[in-house]
Amino acid sequence: SLYLIGTDGQRLLYLDPHDTQAFAEDLKEEYKTYHCRTIRVVEVKDIDPSILVGFVCKTEQDFNELIGFLEKTAEECDPIIHMGIEPPAVVELEDMEDEFQL
Repeated sequence: SLYLIGTDGQRLLYLDPHDTQAFAEDLKEEYKTYHCRTIRVVEVKDIDPSILVGFVCKTEQDFNELIGFLEKTAEECDPIIHMGIEPPAVVELEDMEDEFQL
């Protein structure tokens, strides 16, 4: 998991919660280890194309604005984000027994 927090042209700014940190015996010090202190940068072209992106919307209005923005962007260019209105179909394991050997 990476937390994308901004952009700089073709680069994404992110926080990596997996940074290795020293062990802390004091609870106050341990609490500090839950937060990233270093902003990292990655080129958009270097992001794995199978990335799952989540958005935080504080209000329903924020959500509606995000959906409108993503839909408008999809009309104007080849989007890197695809939205699905319905969840993907679930395939039952029993339906696939002929295709795969368990």
